[in-house]
Amino acid sequence: MNTKKKLRILVAAAPSASGAIESALGDEHEVVRAENLSQAKQQLENVIDMTVCDLYFDDSRMFDLLRRAKADESTRTMPFLAIKTSDGALSATLRQGVEIACAALGAEKFIDLAQWEQSYGRPAAHERLRALVAHALQAKP
Repeated sequence: MNTKKKLRILVAAAPSASGAIESALGDEHEVVRAENLSQAKQQLENVIDMTVCDLYFDDSRMFDLLRRAKADESTRTMPFLAIKTSDGALSATLRQGVEIACAALGAEKFIDLAQWEQSYGRPAAHERLRALVAHALQAKP
């Protein structure tokens, strides 16, 4: 019998994107959902081990949530993964801008899950995401 407590991951995304994220994460962790910035801020007041936030969360307010998470001492060290789930490629310049902004604001990484699924196939892309999440959670202070 496995009595290990599941870690809690906040998935900040619209319902259409949260399903894709949750499917990719698998059932290893407890998922807590937020569909808008207000809900996400409220969830950050609870015990959350990691945030996975969609690029287009709440009318593209991912950076607002990232700033909030990294500004608060209680959530500053919590891993934050920025993710894009929707189809449609970002230009190289836009992708680089998002990656730079994510790094500058303290996110672990920005990944384009839709592109990973296209490049590696869905099972391999999901496995890569799970490995990235596991690594970030292990590195968490």
